[in-house]
Amino acid sequence: MAADEASDEKQNLTTIWVLVPPTVRDQEFAATLVRFVSDDPTALNAKTAGELYYSMFDAATFADPKRRAATNQLRRLFIYTQTTFYHAQVAHDYWRDGILGDQEWLTWKNYIREINAHPMLITVIWQGYRNRYFSRAFGRFLQQELCADSVPSGDADPEAYKRGREFIRFFYADMLKKEWPDALPDY
Repeated sequence: MAADEASDEKQNLTTIWVLVPPTVRDQEFAATLVRFVSDDPTALNAKTAGELYYSMFDAATFADPKRRAATNQLRRLFIYTQTTFYHAQVAHDYWRDGILGDQEWLTWKNYIREINAHPMLITVIWQGYRNRYFSRAFGRFLQQELCADSVPSGDADPEAYKRGREFIRFFYADMLKKEWPDALPDY
């Protein structure tokens, strides 16, 4: 294996930033991004955030050595995305409490905006929501940033934003419901 290929294998976590043309949608969008880190058929065919989550963490996945190996990088990407997501939530809380200024918060806000509707981010949100790991206020922020009916001002790629919103409707439709954040803790 060439040295540049070996170093490229270590770049799996950076696939969270892969730019996919706005014309690639729904299942094809998810599979395109998942394919960079896994060839597991269950993960590639996931049509919901829950299906993608279970493709990585189900007991059957761990029991099958081939599937366990095929989903190893997906689990790493999940944990990487999850860590970034919860750092952003803490920054949101600090901003709301006046600890972070508007410009400092903007950096974190744009971090979430840049990841947009990557299937792994939506899976992290789905899993965190199920376990009530983030606040109602952060849930509302996520809806405003990722699911707004109109493209938020300053968005660099309006077509990609629209595709992202439609992907969320496909992959985790409940997130678009107005009452979605209401089940989250309010602190």
